[in-house]
Amino acid sequence: MTSKNHPNYTAPKKLDTIWGYFIGKKVKYDYAFKLECVKLVLESDYSAEAVSNQKGLNESNIRKWVGFYKTQGERGLLPRKNRSYSTVFKLKVVQSIDKEFLSLRDAVSNLTYQMLVLL
Repeated sequence: MTSKNHPNYTAPKKLDTIWGYFIGKKVKYDYAFKLECVKLVLESDYSAEAVSNQKGLNESNIRKWVGFYKTQGERGLLPRKNRSYSTVFKLKVVQSIDKEFLSLRDAVSNLTYQMLVLL
């Protein structure tokens, strides 16, 4: 079932067991699902909390995706690989946090976006 045309689509659940206990694995959400959630918040006037309750996922994910979408557009919702950051980049992040009073997430997002624009 895809989220594209199904308003009651909920987030996938991945469960595994270790020694008989259920543990949750990190779930990767596809681009279409993230975009649908973002558009519900930005265009349909749902709160991040309402969307998270409706879709069955953590509200912080919704807020993170909305932030990525606002700063980077649809590109911000595409999958990213884990990255190793240079010392220079890390220093710029710390300076950005100090100078612009940004959160770590916002500072990294802004600097990463600036690097992409320069490419």
